[in-house]
Amino acid sequence: MNPTRRSAIKLGAAGLAAAALPMPPAMAQAGSRVVFPISNEPPTLDPTSQPALAVSEVSLLNIFEGLTRIHEDGSIGPCLATSWTSAGSRDYTFHLRKDVVFHDGTPFTAADVRFTFERNASPKSTNKRKRIFANIGTLETPDDHTVVIRLKTPSRLFPDFLAEFTASIVSQKTADTNATQPVGTGPYRLTNWVKGSSVSLEKFPRHWNAQSAQIESAQIRFISDANAQVNAMLAGDLDVLPAFQALDLVSRFQNNDRFVVTKGASTDVHLVAFNNKSPKLKDVRVRKALMQAVDRQMVIEAATNGYATPIGSQMAPIYPVYVDTTQVSPFDPKAARKLLAEAGHANGLDLNFVVPSTLIYMRSAETIQAYLAEVGVRVKIDTVEWAQWLDIVFRRKAYELAIVTQPDPWTIFNYLDPNYFYQYESADFNRLLAEAESAETAEAFAEAMRKAQFKLAEDQPSGWLFSVSNMVVRNSRISGVWKNGPNKINEVAAWRIKP
Repeated sequence: MNPTRRSAIKLGAAGLAAAALPMPPAMAQAGSRVVFPISNEPPTLDPTSQPALAVSEVSLLNIFEGLTRIHEDGSIGPCLATSWTSAGSRDYTFHLRKDVVFHDGTPFTAADVRFTFERNASPKSTNKRKRIFANIGTLETPDDHTVVIRLKTPSRLFPDFLAEFTASIVSQKTADTNATQPVGTGPYRLTNWVKGSSVSLEKFPRHWNAQSAQIESAQIRFISDANAQVNAMLAGDLDVLPAFQALDLVSRFQNNDRFVVTKGASTDVHLVAFNNKSPKLKDVRVRKALMQAVDRQMVIEAATNGYATPIGSQMAPIYPVYVDTTQVSPFDPKAARKLLAEAGHANGLDLNFVVPSTLIYMRSAETIQAYLAEVGVRVKIDTVEWAQWLDIVFRRKAYELAIVTQPDPWTIFNYLDPNYFYQYESADFNRLLAEAESAETAEAFAEAMRKAQFKLAEDQPSGWLFSVSNMVVRNSRISGVWKNGPNKINEVAAWRIKP
C-alpha cells in the first residue's frame, strides 16, 4: 500500500488575516530561536506513561517520534517507519528507517519497537492507550528494520493510533529516566527544564531529517493565565500562541500587521466528565438531567466567545463519521427537573466540580454552575492546578463532576475502558466499536461509528458541550505553524522565520 494513508479525520477551515498598525518590535528571540507558551506544565516528559496533554505539546515530533505521524490535514504518514502494509486490518508489517539514532547516539532498531510496545502493554503500564498495545497478539522482528505485528482483533485505525504521543518509541537504555531526562529520536533534544517556568530544546544535528529543521532552539514557557499569554505576545516576548485561549481578545491581534491570526478545525472535545460509579450519578436520569439543564450555546459564548460548535457525543464535526447527537439531551430545564424528581432528587442535589485553573474551564464551569442552580443542583467548584486535577480525577477518580478538553484523535475509544476516569461500562457500546474497527468498508465503519455515537449520547456517561476552533496567533515573520489541530502538537521543525 501507499506508505501515506488518509486518516478518517478530515480537516479544513478558513484563516483570518491581519491588517495594519504600528511598526513591529524585534521578535521575542533573534535569529532562529522561538519562544511559545503552553497552558500547563507537563508532570513528566515520558509520553508513554503520562496522559497529560502537555506532554504531547512539548515532546511529540520534537523530542519523540512514532512509527507513523499525523499531518496538519489529518492524514497519517511515515515517520520512523518508511512504509507499512496490512492485510484485513489485523496483520501489519512496518519497514523501519535505517539512519536513525537516539539522542544519546544509540541506534534505533526493531528491538526498540518491541520493547516500547511490550512495555506499553505490560501490567505495570500507565499508558492511556494501553488497550491498543494489549491488542497485539504477536510481534516479530525478522531483522533490525522490520516489525511484523498480528493483532488479536482487527483495527483499521491501528496506524492512526501509532501516530499519537502514547506510541512514541523509547530506548530500553533510557526508558526509566525519560520522565525528567527524555531521550528520543526527534529533531530536538532537551537542554533544560526549569520547573514551574519553561522547557528548552535545541536542534539535534544527527536527526535523520535534520536538514529540514530551520529553528535552532525553542523555549516552551508554562503560562496558565490566558491574559498573561496575550500580554506577553503583544509585548514581543512570545513568537507564537499555538492554542489561543482568550478568544474574546482575538481582535487585538486581527487588526495588527505584526501578527497573523488563523482559525482552523480541531478534534477538541470539551466535556463535563461524570463519575459513573458515584452514587449520585449512577442513575442515567440524573446524568441526562444535568445536560438538559445547560444551554450549550451559552457556555460556548461564555468560554470561547462563540468560536466553537455544540456537540452531543465524543466526536468533533471534522470527522467524516461525525453525527449530530445534540438533540438526544437538548436544553430543557423543565424536563431536567422532572428527571431529577423521578430519580429521587426533587429537593435538589449537591455535587462537587473539579476544575483546572485555566480560563476556558473556569468560564465553562461558572456558566454550568449557574444553569444547574436553576434546576436545584447545587454545585461547589473546586479550582485546582493541572497536576492536582490529574491526581484527583484521572488517577484516584475522587470526583463527581470534572471538566476537561480531550483533543486526541479518536478519544471515543476511551469509553471502552471501564477503569478510565469516567468508569463507564456498556457491552453494547463495546460491540459497536468492535464492529467499527473490524469493518471491511468505509460505509460499514461509518454506520457502526454512527450507532456508537448515539449509544453514548443515550447513556450520557459524560456531558458533551462543544468542539472549540483551533485559533493560532503568530508573529507575521513566522510560518509553518499548524492552522488545524488534528492533535495537540507543536512541530517546531516545520516552522520557518523570514529573514
